Amino acid sequence: MRIRVFTGLAALSLCISVASAHDHSGMAEGPPPAKLGVVSFETSCKAQVRESFNRAVALMHSFWHDEAEREFRKISAADPDCAMAWWGVAMTHAHQILAVPTADDRAAGDEALSKADAARTKSAREAAYIRALHHLYEGFGADTAAYFAHAARYANAMGDMAAAYPDPRS
Repeated sequence: MRIRVFTGLAALSLCISVASAHDHSGMAEGPPPAKLGVVSFETSCKAQVRESFNRAVALMHSFWHDEAEREFRKISAADPDCAMAWWGVAMTHAHQILAVPTADDRAAGDEALSKADAARTKSAREAAYIRALHHLYEGFGADTAAYFAHAARYANAMGDMAAAYPDPRS
């Protein structure tokens, strides 16, 4: 059942990606709104970056990928060992439901995940988030058709992660 639901979502994603023609930069004009909703994403990063991290996640989920990436990079500069800041950078290049990641997106995502792997500050749950995202990027290469297989592996890994960590604060 989970595969059928994912296949339907993947087909919808493909339609959206064709319609958007891989241009993610023009999603919105002007600065992002000050209020995007409430996000409370627990991380093991330094307390002084917590508010910025939550804002970056809200930006990402509101499709302000470029702005979210800038925020996540600022967080990594303020807290170089914050693995989740690099996870966030990689997430901004995944463009889930918008389009298949381009070669540049995949390179940026791979680089960010390498930095997330190397960062010293991460909980077991955060390491699981990073491992799951590796399923989307690893071995992707130039074969855009392989995207759906990678996306399915990522979705399954996220399902496993959610089952292993039902409490987001763990």
